[in-house]
Amino acid sequence: MELLDFVTPPSTTYFCPLTNEFLLQPYQTVCCGNHLSATAVAQTQNGDCPFCGSKELTCILDKFYQRQLSAINVRCSNKSLGCKWIGNVALLKRHLNNEGDTNVTRGESAGNEYEFVDYDCSYVEVSCPAGCPEIIYRGNVKEHMVDSCIKRDYKCQYCGYEATYEEMAVKHWPICPNYILPCPNECGASDVTRSGMDSHIRRCPKTRVPCAFAYAGCPGYAANEAPSAHMERYVGQHLELLGEIVLSMHSEMERKNAQISYMERKMKQQDDALKALTQQLQSLTGIVRPDERSYPPTQNSTPFIQPPDVVVPSFDKHKRNDEWWFSPPFYSHVGGYKMCAGVCPNGTGKFKGSHVSLTFHLMRGPFDDDLVWPFRGELTIQLINQKKMKSQLEETIHIHEDTVSEKATSRVMNGERNTAGFGFLQFVSHKQLAAFSGCLENDSLRVRILKMAAA
Repeated sequence: MELLDFVTPPSTTYFCPLTNEFLLQPYQTVCCGNHLSATAVAQTQNGDCPFCGSKELTCILDKFYQRQLSAINVRCSNKSLGCKWIGNVALLKRHLNNEGDTNVTRGESAGNEYEFVDYDCSYVEVSCPAGCPEIIYRGNVKEHMVDSCIKRDYKCQYCGYEATYEEMAVKHWPICPNYILPCPNECGASDVTRSGMDSHIRRCPKTRVPCAFAYAGCPGYAANEAPSAHMERYVGQHLELLGEIVLSMHSEMERKNAQISYMERKMKQQDDALKALTQQLQSLTGIVRPDERSYPPTQNSTPFIQPPDVVVPSFDKHKRNDEWWFSPPFYSHVGGYKMCAGVCPNGTGKFKGSHVSLTFHLMRGPFDDDLVWPFRGELTIQLINQKKMKSQLEETIHIHEDTVSEKATSRVMNGERNTAGFGFLQFVSHKQLAAFSGCLENDSLRVRILKMAAA
């Protein structure tokens, strides 16, 4: 135990003559009756009596003497820190170790008034009960838990989020949308939240914004609160920039006009060439009359112009993948219906897996407004033997309301091509195709559109 601070200095007989310790545990020698401290007894054990020299030193605890000494009053070891506790020696350890009650009596020593209190010392250093690393006085625990402990429960004053103060400061406040931030422009606003900062910056009187003539090349900036000062100062420069833009726009307009004139001349030349070619074509077919238009309005007024053969490449791949292949577009006649051929090598519908299906699909065309809808007519096709380049098989379909659905023959209004088609779902069986030598050459199938007559 630390040195005791006695209220009244005790007699020197209360101290061990060997160690000079206060006799908290007075041991008495049996041989001569002198008193020793517990420390001195341990030092002289198995030795001679230090007082009378007796060869057989025996010591016993003098409890009567101990009770007398324990009743002597001392001050708290933490008196220098402000503790006013005074009590007998026996209660000091209890006072310091958090074992006291709250019984208070008054006393006076050397003219000074003291509290004889049996309570816990408020100036003993203790660890924070919440687990923070700070060492605090026992009397300050409550204040510490309320005001300064980083492990204390805390509720965000901006949004109501609850966590420890440490988590609040390290993790939450850096992202809290309602946290109050200072304006980076130092405008003095004291109510700008994190979530509202962008909006504040846009309207902040101290925010510097580009000049209204930035599009013209002015590099200047001005504060929201005083844009007119910049405008007034640089009137001449702004007029010069605008003049440069006007000149540039004028030059660009002249360049564009020249391009337009050139394109118009080229288009007229191409239009004249197209008309001349059309007239030559119609003269060759012997159907031109002086009062007819370049493209006649009726389907049967011009002959069928045979399109290139429909050649399906990678036939086996399309068959294995069960894929459709579509040809490039062609016309039923000059100024006629635009369409394409669709071939499914593996067949479709109930003929899937046994036949090659061949259908024709109407497409959105440039002459649709002058044509009669739905499409009606007759179509003849041939399967070509590519070794001999002549017909192996010939089929004809008559296209009218009894043989083809109106969906397949209607004008295309959505997309570029009708999904429904008309033609031959069982154009040729796989067995026939295998038997026809020369129809599949270089993994391709060739079909010829022999004749097409629009009604």
